[in-house]
Amino acid sequence: MKLNLRLQGQYMLVTFSLAVVMTLTSAAVHLWLSSNHSERLLQELTIQNSKAFRTELSKRASQMSTYLAEAMFDPLYMYNLEEAGYLIEPLLQMEELEHLVIFDRKGNVFHDGDPSLQHLGKPLNFAVDVNQVITNGKPIHMFRESSLVVVRPIRAADETIGGIYLEMSLDKVDKEISAMASLIEATNERSQDALYVGVLAAAILLLSLSGLMAAIISRRWSRPLVQLTKQAESIGRGDFKLAQTMNSEERQDEIGNLTLAVQSMATKLEHRTQKISHLAYHDALTDLPNRTRFIQHLQGTIKSYPATSFSVLFLDLDEFKVVNDNYGHDSGDFLLMRIAEKLTRSAREITNDHPLTMISRIGGDEFLMLIPHLKTTEDVDAVVKKIFLAVRSPILMENEELVVGGSIGVARYPQNGKTAEDLIKNADIAMYRAKADGKNTHMVFTPKMFKSVVHRANIERELRRSLSDLQQFELWFQPLVCLKTGRVMGAESLVRWRHPSWVLFLLVTLSRLPKKRL
Repeated sequence: MKLNLRLQGQYMLVTFSLAVVMTLTSAAVHLWLSSNHSERLLQELTIQNSKAFRTELSKRASQMSTYLAEAMFDPLYMYNLEEAGYLIEPLLQMEELEHLVIFDRKGNVFHDGDPSLQHLGKPLNFAVDVNQVITNGKPIHMFRESSLVVVRPIRAADETIGGIYLEMSLDKVDKEISAMASLIEATNERSQDALYVGVLAAAILLLSLSGLMAAIISRRWSRPLVQLTKQAESIGRGDFKLAQTMNSEERQDEIGNLTLAVQSMATKLEHRTQKISHLAYHDALTDLPNRTRFIQHLQGTIKSYPATSFSVLFLDLDEFKVVNDNYGHDSGDFLLMRIAEKLTRSAREITNDHPLTMISRIGGDEFLMLIPHLKTTEDVDAVVKKIFLAVRSPILMENEELVVGGSIGVARYPQNGKTAEDLIKNADIAMYRAKADGKNTHMVFTPKMFKSVVHRANIERELRRSLSDLQQFELWFQPLVCLKTGRVMGAESLVRWRHPSWVLFLLVTLSRLPKKRL
């Protein structure tokens, strides 16, 4: 019959049976060695647990700040407080998060999660030199006494437009470390108490064999502690599999309970890490891959299948702002989710669920698509036609059928670019050209479009500069003459821009520039 004894019962049974051969000397040596060895193992396990918990928190904070640095570029660049608040709202629900602030290139608060925006434009009130991050473009990652602080710049290419201040409390980590240390210490104290009482009681009769048997018991105690130390180290490295391989059913005592507790902790940490990783590479609203994941997939496709022809499609919904204004942002979100479902279903049907196919929402009402095996212009036209049919199919919203359109820009690989950045940029340029040609259509990128974009950017830049010198603008009056009588009936006032180096710009030339860019 197998006895399921706790540590104290196992020790008392063994030491009582072998007490006849113990000596006072071996008992004293054993007590000293066992105590010293247990304290050393306890100290090492506590240190490793502390490192593991802090390393995991640091990794999560780094992933969170990296995700925000990429996701916040457009809202900060376009000064879109609403989108910024929408992106950081889910993260503010984390109980470990103490402060999350998005700041601009001057170190002033852009968004801190407060709906009232009462700190907007105010300097950061934290003891961190954010100017160093903005100037050098390098993140700050440091532990304080009670928190972890991460300051990461928001960059695109070589330009830093702001940054993210992320502070996570160490209270929960410290509590978990303290609880783990208390559990281990309590187990060790109970084991040590049982060891002392048994050895001292048995040493009176049988002292010669007490050292050997106590060493065996001590080894049985230390073995699971060593395994737990290795387990804590593996958790710190992000390897959660070792925690699941430890069999706690072999022990029905406190160490078995401790093993179960560590396994439960590892499982929760693994699920939390997977959730954060998913948020870092997927859109929170539609669950589609985000821009970062799309670029990774596109780069991997180019590297692994350089001879495969495919196209990158850039879709921008037309008049989406009207839907938000008329129906509200909740309805706008509902519309985006339905559009995402339509695009995903349409892409799978078009490509027969090809593994290289990917649909991504990169922000707002913009989507990126990778469609393989489009070798000719006719192939592109046929695919775009099917996508338009899917997008324009009616959507039932608030008892109304809503139809939305879109403009699509197409960049073909390798004709229109051989890198992920070039393909996305050129597809974006082609999309804007499609919008300029009347919307609800598509355009395939050509080099001429790029020259037009460069020329347009030069005009915009010079126009911004000229606003500081209003003498470059002239007020002209154009008479309105009656053709029957020849009399002047009135005049039309017009503004002309006389650039120092260029010809006189007509009003129609300036009116083509987007007002939101000026």
